[in-house]
Formats: sequence, structure tokens, C-alpha cells
Amino acid sequence: MPFDLQHWLDCATRPLPDDIKMDVCEELTAHYEDTYNNYLLNGYAPDAAHTAALADLGDPRMTAAGLRETYRPGSLYRRAALGSIAAPASLILLVPVIMLADTSQINSVSGVIINALFGLILGALSIGGLMIAINALPVLIGFGADFRLPQRMIIGGLIATLPFTVLGSLGRLDPAPTPEVIVLIDPLTIFNTLYGGMPVDGLARLHAAVLGAVVMLVGAGWLLLAHRLRNHTLYSLGGPLRWLCILSGMTLLGTGVGTILWDTGLAALMAGIACVLGAVKAAALTLLFYRAAVDAASSPPLRWD
Repeated sequence: MPFDLQHWLDCATRPLPDDIKMDVCEELTAHYEDTYNNYLLNGYAPDAAHTAALADLGDPRMTAAGLRETYRPGSLYRRAALGSIAAPASLILLVPVIMLADTSQINSVSGVIINALFGLILGALSIGGLMIAINALPVLIGFGADFRLPQRMIIGGLIATLPFTVLGSLGRLDPAPTPEVIVLIDPLTIFNTLYGGMPVDGLARLHAAVLGAVVMLVGAGWLLLAHRLRNHTLYSLGGPLRWLCILSGMTLLGTGVGTILWDTGLAALMAGIACVLGAVKAAALTLLFYRAAVDAASSPPLRWD
């Protein structure tokens, strides 16, 4: 066996328990040999065929991550459970601190900084947690499930909301303002600065239109994710989780429409409902991955065959 192939196999199978590592190495070697022979038949020189076949195996670190999730998924499920509840739990813990804190000595600039940092921290926790949770769903359901497009829509939309945390904070200079409306789903922040305290001018309208479009993108992502979850029981939580994704998507679409149309009543109503749905959805995802982690811990590692 070529040295570099052996090195690749050692890296790719490092996370696996010894009792199945040999089987996986044999399967990967057979795949390499088939690819190598195909390149030879296509006129490649032996060295070139070896290089091409090894390249087709991909990055051993990525393979190792996939194999670890396949054969030892418990750690992935535990991370997904913690990630799902990270942002809501942080918000719940911070609310009493905000309510009880003495803000009388905080100047307006410090208040803006606190407001922006609070929103950015919650957003980062939520984005990171959702990335882990959505990445774990195909492992739980089976690698035939494809959640890449809804993940890109949801995560991409959430990342796009982070600048609005700063922009919304800059519009408010009263002492220590808290984020006006935190939509717990992810969290998305719909700023009161768009609806009060700012003149209704072209820049504010543009701000609202872009934010509304981003919110609607995330809502469409949740609807697509719900569609991809059809026909999956997920420890009897598949149906409730799917409906939570549908309702979250619909309320986010309504929030986006209200924001674009400058309809404060519609935006506030939809954002409030999305907040409640987001908390319930986070709890459902946490319970789902907790049960999956317990099940994985009580089951023997999967074998290659």
C-alpha cells in the first residue's frame, strides 16, 4: 500500500473504535483501488492515477468528521441539544439582570454599546447553535436527507441580520436601551428605531425593506425545512417539530411583510408570535437531540456493513 494512502487512512479513521476501524479501512481501500484502476484504463500513468485517485478520496479530516458522526453520533447530538437552547437560555438568564440593573449612571454611548453587544452575542449564539442542529439532522434521519438549501437560507439570513443589530442601536441614544423586540426564534431583532424615534425618510424605508426581506428569507427557509422533515417520525417529535417550523416560517413572513409595509401592528403581532414559537421550537430540538444522544449512548457503534 502506498505510504500516502496509508497516511490518509490513518487520518480518516482516527476517531473510530478499533473494532470497526479495519472494516472501514478495507472499504475505503477498495474504493481507492477501483478509482485507481479506472484512471489506468483511461490512459493515466501509474503515478498520475494514484495522485488522482487519492485526490478523489477528499480531505481526510472531512472524512474523519463524517465517520465520527456516523459511528459515534452521541457527541454530535449533545452539541446540537446545547446549541438549540443556547440563545433562548441566555436571553432568559439575562432578562432579570437587565430588569434589575441600575442604568441611571450609564451614559447614552455606553447604552448603545451594551444594546449592540447584547444583540450580537444572542445572534452569534443562535447562529452557531442552529448550524450545529441543522447539520445533525441528516445524521439522525439518514444521510439521504438534504438540508443544505434550507440551512443556507436560515443561517445566511441570520448572519445578514447582525448588521441591523448595530444599525438599530445607532438609531437610539437614550440611556442603556435594551433590544426593543428580540424574536427568540434565532433571534431576529426588529428594531423600534424603524417605527418610532426615526423620521420616515428614504433611508429608513430602505432599512426596513432590506430587514423585512431578510426576515422573509429566514421564514422561507423554515418552511422548506419543514417540507424536508415530512415522513420522519424523529422519536415522535417529527410531526410537532414540522408544524413548529411551518408556523415559525409563516409568522416570519408576516413579520417581514409588516416591516416592509411599515405596518407596526402587523410586525409587532407576528414578531411576538414568532418569539413564542421560537422558544417552543428550541425546546423541541433540545429534547429531540437529547433523546438521540441517550439512544446513541445505549447502542453499540454502527458497523460498516
